[in-house]
Amino acid sequence: MKKIFIATVALAVMAIFISSAQAINISSASVQSGVAVVQGGKAAANANISWEGGNVAKANKNGGFSFSGAVPPDCVGTLSDGVTTIDVALATCTPT
Repeated sequence: MKKIFIATVALAVMAIFISSAQAINISSASVQSGVAVVQGGKAAANANISWEGGNVAKANKNGGFSFSGAVPPDCVGTLSDGVTTIDVALATCTPT
């Protein structure tokens, strides 16, 4: 019984830790002069940032990043830091 209780507590602590992990956030994402311009934070520290499958930037030690890249035809790009992948909708964009 004691082992089950300890295992349950350990799993609960792990669940809280995992759910409190920071996720990438986007502070701005728009089309400017025909290119996607994206800025954000909370990426993994020093991670390579990929946009639509290609490396475009490297996050700083605090997880901040910014880049310019190709505009996806549907105006929603896939961004990843190697840990988390999110879809980013571009403002001022018209799907082609």
